[in-house]
Amino acid sequence: MTAQPTVIARFLTLAAEITGDHTITVDVTTDAGWATADCTACPARSQTRDLHDRALPWAEKHSASCRAIPVTR
Repeated sequence: MTAQPTVIARFLTLAAEITGDHTITVDVTTDAGWATADCTACPARSQTRDLHDRALPWAEKHSASCRAIPVTR
């Protein structure tokens, strides 16, 4: 059984603020030394070994400007 990545931060996107749908987020996870920031609304993604200087700032910046709404909603 493979361990699941740990979500360490979740940022609401601009679309979440506009629509009130708080499931539209950018999630930052860590797994095996990698930090990954994934937008749940668009294909944007950042993967790095530098959590504090790259992954978290990228996630915060992307979430503040992403207006995408997932197609499956």
